[in-house]
Amino acid sequence: MRKKFLKKLQKLVDKSKVIHIDDTSKIIFFSDCHRSYGDHADDFAHNQLIFITALTHYYNKGYTYIELGDGDELWENKDFNRIKEKYRTIFEIFDEFHINNRLYYIWGNHNRRWKNQKKVKKEFSNIYRIWEHIVNKNKILVPSIVLRWEVYFYEDEFDLKQSIDLLDEVGNTIAEVSTTADELRDFKNNFARFIKEDLDPGETEALKILNDRDNCSLCTCDKVAIKVISLLGKREQGLSFEKLLKSSGITKKLEKKHTEKYFRKYLDEGSQLRIQSFGFK
Repeated sequence: MRKKFLKKLQKLVDKSKVIHIDDTSKIIFFSDCHRSYGDHADDFAHNQLIFITALTHYYNKGYTYIELGDGDELWENKDFNRIKEKYRTIFEIFDEFHINNRLYYIWGNHNRRWKNQKKVKKEFSNIYRIWEHIVNKNKILVPSIVLRWEVYFYEDEFDLKQSIDLLDEVGNTIAEVSTTADELRDFKNNFARFIKEDLDPGETEALKILNDRDNCSLCTCDKVAIKVISLLGKREQGLSFEKLLKSSGITKKLEKKHTEKYFRKYLDEGSQLRIQSFGFK
């Protein structure tokens, strides 16, 4: 029995997320809040103002928030939307923690629904609003080719495919920009073959638009496109995804290809090509 228990415990440890802690770490733990519908049976309702005050304080002081199970009472209450609506302010603060990579939710027996990552994504999809933070602080231009032909889905943090229909956003959160087919062909033909062959149509149109404007930046993680930004002498108008997030007030752990370090590496390679007059026909 003991061996069986230790084996299960080790399996749990092996697949658990590791949080590195040192003397500079600032972490606050909460447990068993049991947020409910706000009715007479909801003991948390009497303490929500204290909780909001504490949560705001810890967020402003740069703490990471870890909830140790049973934050939401989903044993007696099945409708999580009602809980979200009742405690909207709290979940909006959780949102701020989340987009800054400072929120960890551990499920317990009263909210074991969160063991299922698909349910987490479904229930929390309208809370975590990184896109809203970006569009509220930036004017977003999207090339027509990307908008209409290249963007169909993205993979979220749980590796689930989520469909994208940016056309509904045109005129609201984004603006569509385009070039003619002749302009695109002539622009692409300026480059040497080893550059031209690796540029897809959407990136090419984005680079053409960048080349024609001095008042916009291009955010991309495509290494060839990043090099071309420098080739065009537009280095200062290149923008990594990490830098875009930070300028929008968001700090988040990212894949290597989205980091400023990765972006700078290929900007530098493009600058070398420009200095050597190599990359154009």
